[in-house]
Amino acid sequence: MKRVLRYFPGAGLLLLLGGYLYYAIRSDWSVAAQVMVYAGAALLVFSLFWQWEEIQKSFHRRAIKYGSVTGGVILILAGILALVNFLGFRHSKRFDLTENQLFSLSDQSRKIAQNLKQDVTVTGFFKKVNSGPFADLMEGYRAASKRLHYAVVDPQTDPAKARELGVQKFGDVVVASGAKKERIESTEEEAITNAIIKVTREKNKIFYYLTGHGERDMNSSEGTGFAMARQKLEGQNYEVKVLTLATQKTVPGDASAVLIVGPRFALLAPEVDALQNYVNQGGKVLLLIDPETKPELDSFLKPKGIELDDDVVLDVSGIGQLFGMGPAVPLVSHYEGHAITDGFEGTMAFFPFSRSLSNPAASEQGFSAQVILKTNQDSWGETTELKSGTAKFDRGKDKEGPLNLAMVAIRRTDVTKQARVVVVGDSDFASNAYFGGQRNGDLFLNAASWLAEDIDLMAIRPRSPQARRITMTVPEANFLFYMAVILMPGVALVWGVAVWWKRRG
Repeated sequence: MKRVLRYFPGAGLLLLLGGYLYYAIRSDWSVAAQVMVYAGAALLVFSLFWQWEEIQKSFHRRAIKYGSVTGGVILILAGILALVNFLGFRHSKRFDLTENQLFSLSDQSRKIAQNLKQDVTVTGFFKKVNSGPFADLMEGYRAASKRLHYAVVDPQTDPAKARELGVQKFGDVVVASGAKKERIESTEEEAITNAIIKVTREKNKIFYYLTGHGERDMNSSEGTGFAMARQKLEGQNYEVKVLTLATQKTVPGDASAVLIVGPRFALLAPEVDALQNYVNQGGKVLLLIDPETKPELDSFLKPKGIELDDDVVLDVSGIGQLFGMGPAVPLVSHYEGHAITDGFEGTMAFFPFSRSLSNPAASEQGFSAQVILKTNQDSWGETTELKSGTAKFDRGKDKEGPLNLAMVAIRRTDVTKQARVVVVGDSDFASNAYFGGQRNGDLFLNAASWLAEDIDLMAIRPRSPQARRITMTVPEANFLFYMAVILMPGVALVWGVAVWWKRRG
């Protein structure tokens, strides 16, 4: 019996360690983990009382005295490690070393979480073992705001909660605030952030997009369409509605902004007057105007300090070739400093087939105009030779770079209202074909949010992983093959044989 009892302390320690590891790995204080911990503790306590006399006698031995000092040092070190672990748990700090910060909250999500004025609960329905990625993401939200809470629910073990929130399958996420609930079938950051916006907004804001002049189709999924831009706006809880000024005569009073996206034909004078009346009352307008079109908006824009140039911007810096683009696609990597482009430094936006804008000395309506996007020095505004298929800079005829690609104009109409206008000399940049490129989509959405005065939505949005490929020529691939597969292993083999032969001799 004594021989069996001798193994009780070791068995107790093993059970305690096993229970702790089970909990640490699976993050689940299950019955199995509890049984292991309680059984281990019971074995240790039982061993302590059963062998108490032997333990007392052993303290008088020299080996035990020295061993007790060593044991004390080990206990002190264990206590220090436990304290460090506790402090690390209470004050955790994560470092995201990926280029696009894929495992950190985006600026937009962080802003929205920090600006919450009411409690929001995000409930994910998963098995405990599958909830890791969701829990990691939600920890980022929780760290950004004390008003945001999250929970993981297994619908099989808690079917009442699943029925209460209308969930029928694993993987669903429910975002709730007050009486509002939003159920989504995704654990991506963008989907969760958009759901938070929807349940915390009092009412939807409305964007009206102008039609009747050959504008881009906001419902088209083709490359030239704007379905992606519309989808992103609606994801941020904006409503997008059609506006036909030729028949409606005035801009609706509930408009947060009017979008004029790539008109190919001229607006009628009464339509321009309706836009002007809307702006005079503190309205907001976004104009994306392509080259080689005449929308007849000079009377609307010039008094605000903005003028459309009759040219096509060419960029011969060679940067566009890195992305498989030609000189007719100017790239912008330096930004002039505005809320719309805040945080864009170090990234690029590109504008296929664009026109430049001029900034007259002063406006006539009290507007303050500002340039927010410019091309680089190696660009110009071509005015004559583009249609012939060849183009070169003609001093005196062509406009020398850097050129203005986007401008804003503002004027306060009263204490509470501010008229705002954003003009970009291109609409392709926000089309389906180019919306996902670098900062193109963020630029369009930030401009819309700035017009709607939604400051918390103006930020860099959640990012997606980027494929990393190495492109090599045939000679480069052959060189790498011979070096890595033949030469280096061959040298190691010859060296090994030489050493063996020398030792053998």
